[in-house]
Amino acid sequence: MIGKKVREIRIRKGLTQAELAKKSKLTQRTIQRVELDKNTPRDYTLKQISTALGIDIAMFDKTLEKPKSLWASLLKLSWLVVLNIFLMTVIGYATLDSNANTNSRITAFLLSFSLPFLIASQTPKTTSWSRVLQYGSGFIFYLILIVVQHYNLLWSVGFKTGLIPCLILGLSTLYFVKYNGNRGTYSLN
Repeated sequence: MIGKKVREIRIRKGLTQAELAKKSKLTQRTIQRVELDKNTPRDYTLKQISTALGIDIAMFDKTLEKPKSLWASLLKLSWLVVLNIFLMTVIGYATLDSNANTNSRITAFLLSFSLPFLIASQTPKTTSWSRVLQYGSGFIFYLILIVVQHYNLLWSVGFKTGLIPCLILGLSTLYFVKYNGNRGTYSLN
């Protein structure tokens, strides 16, 4: 894929392989290998070629991404499941436990803001919806479960204990908080 792009841009600029090799200070054989996609070029090679062609090296970044293996995807999925179960357990225990008092409910309220805030600050490149679906799916599941299971007791179980406000606050924080890593500032979407 990289080779195809290099070839297209080289032809569009009206350069031969020899001219590009001379301009990029690489061998003609290296240019041929890159264009034929015989191997993945090193960063130095891509930098030299992009400089010679007058293009940004970031143009090649998307084509360099390797597809994730099944094992890596399963590992990430299992990590997200464990994290969501942990978040559900902490918020649920602090609000629904029979011994839950005002202090534990305040703790649940603070955790339902601070944990999603921490997640949002560590995932600045993730879109809001993606962040909510990945890290807030436990909250969504918990909300649905409370509404379906305790529909008649929604006020006493959901709102009076503080569970539903905590879950909504957590989801809102995941969706609305945006961290700008360049400036080190937070903003709302």
